[in-house]
This record gives sequence, structure tokens and C-alpha cells, in this order.
Amino acid sequence: MLEGGPTTIFLSGKRGVVSDTQFRGEVEPCDNVRRAVRGAKAQGSSRLAIQKPQIRIDEGGGTVLTFEPGDRKTPCTIQYKDSETAFGGNTYNTAVAYQTTLEAFDTYGAHIASTIFHTEIVSRALRDELEKVFGDRQFTMPQPPVREPMRLGWYLPEEKPKSGANEHFYLSHTPQHAPINYDLPGTKLRGKTYVISSTEPNSKEWKQLIEAKNQDQTAEIVVSPGRNQMGLDLEREVLEKVDLIAFNMREAKDFLGRVNPRLLAYVENEGKNGISNYEIAKLLAKAVCIMGPRSALVTNGGYSVAFYDAQADQLTSVDPPRVLDLQDLIRQSIGKTLPDQEVSFIGCGDTLLGVFLALQKLEKSRQIPFSTQEQLQIAVNIARYHGWSSKPNIQYLGAGEFQKIADHSAKHVTSIEA
Repeated sequence: MLEGGPTTIFLSGKRGVVSDTQFRGEVEPCDNVRRAVRGAKAQGSSRLAIQKPQIRIDEGGGTVLTFEPGDRKTPCTIQYKDSETAFGGNTYNTAVAYQTTLEAFDTYGAHIASTIFHTEIVSRALRDELEKVFGDRQFTMPQPPVREPMRLGWYLPEEKPKSGANEHFYLSHTPQHAPINYDLPGTKLRGKTYVISSTEPNSKEWKQLIEAKNQDQTAEIVVSPGRNQMGLDLEREVLEKVDLIAFNMREAKDFLGRVNPRLLAYVENEGKNGISNYEIAKLLAKAVCIMGPRSALVTNGGYSVAFYDAQADQLTSVDPPRVLDLQDLIRQSIGKTLPDQEVSFIGCGDTLLGVFLALQKLEKSRQIPFSTQEQLQIAVNIARYHGWSSKPNIQYLGAGEFQKIADHSAKHVTSIEA
């Protein structure tokens, strides 16, 4: 299974795969839910960690979700008529976007057959889903099987969002458990790429990644730590081995605030001096690379996305398309008319990273003609298009559609390469 050409291995810890539920039809959250959501949003978060979730079917056939919000033992209920469940999570969403991109462009199968998804979670439903996405035997699970609760997530549509968009708020429950120590797959292969996200700080994965890089300098390490960071005792050594690190603006600032507060103070001072929201991602990408990574990808909501290659000292930045521009692009490329506003931006950063990683691999194998700037614009546009979908990833996007959107995106780059 792990033999052949360059292998990309997506490493998903127990926090990395989640069963996501999309609400359908009428949704009726109680007042306690609304207060909890307002409190989380006041803290600048679009996510609320909940406790003790339970699901039951009421007498009318509808579904009722009950839970406790955060640390408060206040009962909350949400009633809804229909729901649709799909697998999501940071690592999984990125891997699906990566695989979808390869299948759209990898004519010779140079990369598709060597994409491995590794997860510690074992369930029949997940096994079936992994096989559907990555193919037979293109995923690994720990042996003997470890059967523990999966992280669960629910999307809660806002009643009257200020923007007019049908945005979702996210409720998540992560079971508490002790980390499992296991050996990374594919460590004997040369030229492999490890993509890791949402892994616990005290996992021994980090040390194994350092060892894998020391044994094979052609190995690549891609880290998208999100809210979960690597262990402090190994952080500096890991950062020196990282080929690409991906953050959103808030995560990048949190990262700098922990590893180099003075550098963060400089970045924030530049913001006070009038640097625009369209420039902040560029500054953060360069600052992050000072701490060791060879390159950094930083997103900033609806503003510019920046990719900085420290080795080449090359900064690439593109702007996400406006709603009208993307509607026009999708209409011209695949003939689809999008509604006036996006459904949700949750998971879009995962999609952006997965698409960009795959396009970089495809360009290196000379299967696509797109420059770094065009690759980034395609990834940004696909991620923004993903905002109209109620799915947590872009598995629904067909190869023909992907190719047409990519071709149109490359012709309409909205920034310049520095």
C-alpha cells in the first residue's frame, strides 16, 4: 500500500475527524443557546465547545439536541426537523480537498495512488467513507482497533445575520481521552509529505516527525496547527523542520504571541500605524517564517491571502473575489447561478490549504501550467465557492467543474506577485 512514488500522508489524531451535522428545515434553539452563542461571538469565536450532548427523537418525529454550553451547567435544547451528517474536521477536510484536486488534474495518476489518510479513530462508517474518498487500502487505522467516541459537531444557522448571509455557527464536542502513541506510517519511504493538523501537544508524533526529517531530508512536513499546538519542549526543533505552516490571522497572532511576543508587538504596531487589512496577512506570513518554517500560508477572512517562501524570499498574495465577481466566474465557468450570499465559511481554510498543496505537487510534476500566484488564486476561489455548500468539504465538486473554475480563476488573478 505504501510502495511507489512520492507519498502524501495526512495524519489525523483523534481530534482530526469529526461527525458534522448540518441542520435542515426549521431550527428552534432555546434562549439559553442564543445567550451562549452571543457570549462566544463576543469573544471573537465562531465555535462553542459544548458538554454532554444527547440526541433524541420527539413525538412528532423531529430531532432534539440537548447539551451544556462550555463550562456552564445550563441545559440547552435545539429542535430541528431534518439533518444531514457528513465527516469533517481539519485534517480530513484538507485531505479531501487535496484528493479532489489531484483527481481533477493528475492525468497520469502520479500522485493519486500514493495519497494515504491515517487516523486513530476506528468506526465502520468512517472506514467506508475513507474508502470512498481515497480508494481501497489508501488509508490506515491503528491495530488493534481502538473504539472511542468521535468528536461531534453541529452547525447552527443564525436567525437574522447582520450580513444577510445564511452563516452558520458551530457547536463542537470533543471527548476527553488519553493520547495514543503509535508509529507514523511510511517512515521508510523517501520523498514523502506529512500533513498534520489538530494533534495533541503531548503526542509523540512531533518527535517522530523530527526523526523522519532527520533521516530523509527530502521529506516534507506541512503543519496546520489551528487551535492545537505542538509541545513546547519540541516546538522550536519542529519549526525548523517544517516546510509549510498554515494559519488564519488569529491563529498566526496567537502563535507569535507565544513563541515571540516582541515580534507580535511589532506586527500589531504596524497595524496601528495604518497598515490595511489587505496587507496584514503578508506581514504575518513573513513574521511566522522568522521562527523557522520554510514557508507560510496566512488567510485573513475576506481580505488578502498571503504565501511567503522564505527560501526564495518570494511573497505571493491574492485577494478573495467579491460575491458578485465569484458569482460571475461560476456562471461563466460551469453555468451555475449562485445565491446572493454564501452559506458558510466554516471549513474553507481547510479547503484552501488542500487545493493549494495539491496544485503545488501537480506543478512540480509538470501536469499543470499554473504559477504560484495562479495556484493561490485558484485555491482561494475554490474555497470561497465552497462557502455556498452545506458540506464540510468539496468532495461534491466534479473534475470537469474543478478544471473549468481553475482555468477561469487563473485568468482573473486579483493581486500581483511580489
